[in-house]
Amino acid sequence: MANPEHLEILKQGAEAWNKWREVNPATSPDLSLAGLSGAELGFADLGHANLSQAKLRGANLSVARLWYADPSAADLSGTDLSDADLSGADLNTANLSRVNLRYAALSGAYLIRTNLSGADLGRALLDSAIFIGADLSGTDMGDEAVIGGTVFAGVDLRGVVGLGGLVTSGLQKSASARSTAQKGRSLNRSSATAACPRISSPTPAL
Repeated sequence: MANPEHLEILKQGAEAWNKWREVNPATSPDLSLAGLSGAELGFADLGHANLSQAKLRGANLSVARLWYADPSAADLSGTDLSDADLSGADLNTANLSRVNLRYAALSGAYLIRTNLSGADLGRALLDSAIFIGADLSGTDMGDEAVIGGTVFAGVDLRGVVGLGGLVTSGLQKSASARSTAQKGRSLNRSSATAACPRISSPTPAL
């Protein structure tokens, strides 16, 4: 259950929330089961936050920092996560259907049995991400999404759009340069983060 104090501060907006986090850097926010559908949380620092089973349907989380956060089993359907940093996040069994993840960083994220149907992953960073049993029907990975050491196991890739447009290990230098450019873009607005393999199911790419 969400900590009432944490939830109340977050509802004041990203600016108030980020100031609170600066003053309380050692606190890991508990927003589990929180009702935040449609919330305006762009640029919010939600790193290491517990968002398990939270309701975030249609929320704006663009350029939000969610590194090592736990939105497992959360409802993020229709959410704007463009330019967000979800590096190392636990997205297991979360609903990310129709989510905008363009330019998002999902490096090392866990996506076990995650629903990504209809999601837009254009130019997203998927290096070392783990997709096991995830629903990728209608998922768009075209427009140079980056994979490297990415695991696709028990996943049906036939419904994925734009597989031919993925940036692979042969273009590692290009991916690294793009990562730097992405970092610059996010800093200009406020924040976000990088890099590339082999698409095989069920064998992980090393």
